Amino acid sequence: MSELPKGARIRSITFSTSGSVLAVSKASGLSLCQTHPYKGPSPNYYLHTVLHTSSSSSSFRTVSHVAVYGDSALYAVSGDISDALPPDRTVFVGDQTHHDWLHVLNAPDRVTGLFMTSSALVVRCPASLYIYDIYAPIKPIHVSRPFIDSCDIAVASPPLVTTLTPQFIAYPISSSVGKVLVFDPTPPHPVGVTTIDAHQGTIQRLTLGWAGPTSVLATASTSGTLIRIFILPEGKRVATLRRGTTSTTIQALRFSPTATHLAAVSGKGTLHVFTLPPVSSRALDGTIRRSVSEWIQERRDTCNIALPTTAAGMPTEIRWVTETRLVVASTAGQLAVYDLDVERASLELMSVKGIA
Repeated sequence: MSELPKGARIRSITFSTSGSVLAVSKASGLSLCQTHPYKGPSPNYYLHTVLHTSSSSSSFRTVSHVAVYGDSALYAVSGDISDALPPDRTVFVGDQTHHDWLHVLNAPDRVTGLFMTSSALVVRCPASLYIYDIYAPIKPIHVSRPFIDSCDIAVASPPLVTTLTPQFIAYPISSSVGKVLVFDPTPPHPVGVTTIDAHQGTIQRLTLGWAGPTSVLATASTSGTLIRIFILPEGKRVATLRRGTTSTTIQALRFSPTATHLAAVSGKGTLHVFTLPPVSSRALDGTIRRSVSEWIQERRDTCNIALPTTAAGMPTEIRWVTETRLVVASTAGQLAVYDLDVERASLELMSVKGIA
């Protein structure tokens, strides 16, 4: 989730795990918007609000953190929701279809972030990460330590979730060295998958995606110059991407639906798209063969474009609508739609609209 300081008109924005729902937390409440990609050549990308609250609501005031799973009605929030419960430690799991709370849980510490998979609720606190069974969140089923509160967290559920398909979360476990822990949070017994030495310095941003049955992880350090790609569960590095040579923050990272592209927004107000070679099928022994030798070589971006000036430098989130169409939402209150022309290696701004 991208966040702004308190007092800003839009405090935070986040897409659901599938990208089909945009959650907008504002000083005046919360909006959950169903996103609709445009059909055909005309830019008709629009948002349909499925849940809206305001500060005047007696049961729903300031939302500090929000997470939405997939295309479903399931969401989780924390903040000043109830007079009877502490706003910094209470988490509400709701159903936007029935406009009711399914569960209310009291976190062991101050909540600093929420994340969801199809079966798990992940609650970030200053010193620990707590994993709950989302259907029976009575107490945590796992606690991860050590944990760095300021770090980014990546969550990925495969396109087709089955009981045999792993789901992953990934997060840094050091504030000085770029180590990433990859975890399968699936109840009833979450398990660690692997630890990856991703960067020499502190990790700033990471994201997970799926290339067919293979999960991929992208990481960026605080220098913002190099982005590294790993395959899971092996944790083997298969690509290094160069955004540039000067340091900057990486505001957002996101794989396209089948991981043929990776999009990155930099603190310089630029959107970068990298084209990735395909990951070949797993061999009989479970390993993955590189299908293209360039995987191990440093790759530059395919194209880049400046964001609208009002969005430059603002916290952002990315959603890929298709393999060649993506949306950048910013806390400046804008949603920008871009088309990727693979043959010409260029990005075109299709439309910009305001986030209500």
